[in-house]
Amino acid sequence: MGQDTLFYRQDWGEFVKHDLFIGYNGSPTENSQLRDNYHSIELGIWRSKVLNYNHPASASVYFSQELGLATGDFIHGTKFGGQVTAMMYILGAEVTHHTDYDSHSVTFSPFMGIGAYSFRAIFAWRLRFTNKDFLPLSALNVNVSFKVFGIKSKKVRGYPY
Repeated sequence: MGQDTLFYRQDWGEFVKHDLFIGYNGSPTENSQLRDNYHSIELGIWRSKVLNYNHPASASVYFSQELGLATGDFIHGTKFGGQVTAMMYILGAEVTHHTDYDSHSVTFSPFMGIGAYSFRAIFAWRLRFTNKDFLPLSALNVNVSFKVFGIKSKKVRGYPY
């Protein structure tokens, strides 16, 4: 006797999603005599390819703006990044330009952490390309981000085929 049905869920498939996200960044101080911890709020857009089956995975690129404070100085950051997730693990990297409008620094930050397509908690290591003496930022960054709402979602593949 053959199997005439296949177990599946309506939300299974491959999707392309565009989402608005919000995040928090913290950069602990290396020397409390020189500066306070850096804290910022980040707002951006994720574009993700999501594989939503028994074991979800995704690949995302994103652009965001970061506004924060360190030792009373206002810091603005523009960030481009990408990440892949599988089974609650995240690997990725981002390039950020931070400025306090007196000086600036461009950094490359590889990161790892936990999460999935719609949220993440990561640790990033900042490798500075310019202005290695930019005091508001330390070499470590902690980030927690999550989707606020979906802008656009399109199912690319799934059952029924």
